[in-house]
Amino acid sequence: MRRAVAGATSEEEFFARLAAGLLIRKRVAPPSDLLGYKGALPDNRNGDKEPVYYAGSTLAPNLPLPRIR
Repeated sequence: MRRAVAGATSEEEFFARLAAGLLIRKRVAPPSDLLGYKGALPDNRNGDKEPVYYAGSTLAPNLPLPRIR
């Protein structure tokens, strides 16, 4: 996530860079306001074989969406 944000010049580019190596889930409020995101490594699975997602804010203080913007 840090590499994606370091080289991105827009929010769209940031998410495209993330999607190149991670599974991404965006948190959206109606009608279509983007509130946040979380990412998972494709091979990092829990006991039910589901991806383990981490919010940017959980990983580092400079990775929440409001700080990126």
